[in-house]
Amino acid sequence: MKVQVRKNKRMFTSEDDIFFIQAEQVKEIPEKCYKDYSIKQALFNGDLKATEGEKIVKFKAANILISAESPDFIYGLEYGKYFIKDLDLGTITWVAEDTISKNIIDKLNNNTTVISTEVKMIIPEEIEIKTEVKQEEPLKKKKKAKLF
Repeated sequence: MKVQVRKNKRMFTSEDDIFFIQAEQVKEIPEKCYKDYSIKQALFNGDLKATEGEKIVKFKAANILISAESPDFIYGLEYGKYFIKDLDLGTITWVAEDTISKNIIDKLNNNTTVISTEVKMIIPEEIEIKTEVKQEEPLKKKKKAKLF
């Protein structure tokens, strides 16, 4: 996805200095950069606007769709609820599923990560328990000293 810095900004540099862009420059964000929190935050806040392509990014607990087709809005899915963020106003509006296009809903839902783990417990048929019992030596009686 290609991005451009918001009009009132002169440049953007990621925290790790792995991505740098100046005003009026259009630049492709490398795939490895989408893991950087500062880039995700800049996309979510509108500091970086999409000019070509689209990308679904996981930001905190939400899947957000950044698209050049709607550069002034971000669509998101968080905890099963949809929202639209107006990047110019900075407002987030929670919306019903039927107010967003089917295409956007499909994109947001297809990227939802479902973690499923299967735990298999193997129990042997016979468990042999070995126990060792230490036998203590009997206490020896002390001999009494004889006095003459």
